[in-house]
Amino acid sequence: NSGVVLQGSVVSLTCNSGYEPSGNAFVACLSSGTYNSTLSTCVNINECTRGTHNCPSPNSRCIDTTPSFMCMCVAGFTGSDCSTNIDECILDGVICMNGGTPVDGIGSCTCRCRPGYSGTSCHLSTPCSNQTSCVSGYCHLACAPATLSMPTAVASLLDDVQQADSAVPTSFGGENCVLVSPSARPNLTDSLTIFASVRQSPNNDGYILLSGDAPTSQNYGLRLTSGSQVTFPHAYLARGESHHSNLRIELGRNVADEWVTLAVTSTYNAGSDQTSTMLYLNGVRVGNAIDRGSRRSYFNKTDGPLHVGCRADSSLFRFRGSIRHVYVYDRGLTQAEITSLHTSSIEPG
Repeated sequence: NSGVVLQGSVVSLTCNSGYEPSGNAFVACLSSGTYNSTLSTCVNINECTRGTHNCPSPNSRCIDTTPSFMCMCVAGFTGSDCSTNIDECILDGVICMNGGTPVDGIGSCTCRCRPGYSGTSCHLSTPCSNQTSCVSGYCHLACAPATLSMPTAVASLLDDVQQADSAVPTSFGGENCVLVSPSARPNLTDSLTIFASVRQSPNNDGYILLSGDAPTSQNYGLRLTSGSQVTFPHAYLARGESHHSNLRIELGRNVADEWVTLAVTSTYNAGSDQTSTMLYLNGVRVGNAIDRGSRRSYFNKTDGPLHVGCRADSSLFRFRGSIRHVYVYDRGLTQAEITSLHTSSIEPG
């Protein structure tokens, strides 16, 4: 208490939390009245470089403070553990012009432009390439790229129809219900692709395509609800018995009143005993689902009708809008093939 250090005594240095001695933490008082060494000072501990912090990784970074440290989420992430991705498209209110699609990235939002447009907001009209022709301001493929042949559909469903309410051989509009000729029904097994080019009226819930009598024998189909949700009704086998299911996938935005292409692929892999289903909007995958084990898709039923634009047993769920193409394939198309189909099918307006 008097501040006098007795000969032979040892003086120790104790640092507060977040600090440590820079050198000697103990010195002794000699008979000469001096210390045997210089007592060190307390310096800040850098937990970041030492690796003693507890910041969650890989979406956060450590920032040293005096004393202690703090954790900061890297650009594009938030939350207590920095695991929540920030949708900059919504946060920044990004608007893509001329039918462009906002695409959220890590720490950014970009616009995916339709053919014929470019720029950060798809605001620039671009000339068509040598392989395309320009129609009403949009670029259309004059032919398929040389490196990729266009897939061959097992059914082009608007080219061979019988009259139901009304039939238009090469196009579809209004609230028509098209019955496909039995001879034109595709021969499928456990894999398929449905590809359609459509423009749906706002606030409509309608079938683009449906095979079978609803609701107990929906073999396969494609339904668009209010321009924002796609339903894939399909049959499947589980433990030798036939069942029916509806897979629903959100598109992530409302596409009502604009021309879009939709594609759903369902592919069974016998080696892994799983069925993989993918949904594509304008040639870009927007959703997927996988069924594993003791369950496989089953599309080769022929006991029900095949309709475009409606459900056979009801005046409800009629597709209101326009359908230009409906193709069915007996396998799951690749991403490149679907992108190629989209590029050659996009509608102006």
